[in-house]
Amino acid sequence: LGNSNGGPQNVFYGSRGTFNSDSWTFTGEGGGEDRLQEPVKVAPDKVQTHLENWIQCIRANNPKTNADVHAGYAHSVASIMGYRACESGKRITYNAASRQMQES
Repeated sequence: LGNSNGGPQNVFYGSRGTFNSDSWTFTGEGGGEDRLQEPVKVAPDKVQTHLENWIQCIRANNPKTNADVHAGYAHSVASIMGYRACESGKRITYNAASRQMQES
């Protein structure tokens, strides 16, 4: 993101490993007991972005977007949690029942 770090721009960590956004590869690195045993490379889709789809739907008066409001909410929560974790340096968890985020 503008520096000469040399590493991937984004690495996503999960219970089964990590996803590297530069190589589009999932690996078991950092995963738990159920971690991936072999790397999995995926090809990025060349599809219309959600924003492009949304604008096209507005112009065509089409209420059927690629993702519904619930998917948008889930993506927003994940983005906000990531931002808060980066800013605070702490782990952020989400309680679906209370719809609250908290530092842990």
